[in-house]
Amino acid sequence: MKFAKGQSVALQSISLNNTFYNIESSRNNNQMSIIWNADTTLRHDFIIPDGFYTISLLNQFLQKQCKSRNLYFTNADGDINYLINIQVSQTSYICIVECLPLPSAENALKEGFEKPSGATWDFPDEDKTVQFVVSTAAFGQLIGFTENIYPEVVSNDKVKINSTLIHIQLL
Repeated sequence: MKFAKGQSVALQSISLNNTFYNIESSRNNNQMSIIWNADTTLRHDFIIPDGFYTISLLNQFLQKQCKSRNLYFTNADGDINYLINIQVSQTSYICIVECLPLPSAENALKEGFEKPSGATWDFPDEDKTVQFVVSTAAFGQLIGFTENIYPEVVSNDKVKINSTLIHIQLL
């Protein structure tokens, strides 16, 4: 098309695909950990591949890592029980980290829970909550948490922790 001097063109629509990464090693926001409070307490560090993540995708990544490292147990029906979940509250638009207790050996036997084949851990003497570690301030800012261990104290209860930072970048 050829335009003459003085004519104008208008833009009717534009599409901008979201191809920007929100998690990148260069930003130091690609690390998180869990503390697995079994018979022996072990910290497991996870490096998140560079990419664009929502909270849901981040939770899927975490559960995939837990499965590959045998950090789960199954119930009598063979269903997998993950002990940490990251989710979004749709009503308050915050991130929630849920940490569940690993059952004691006695409770696991009573409930028919089994650790996965190849697991290098045993059920603890008493129920102990798994802990979530926000490893860097940059990662914490993405999900609305300060750099810390959640919950700070190991208990035998399910714990839900709400994000507290005002500016959450990953929902």
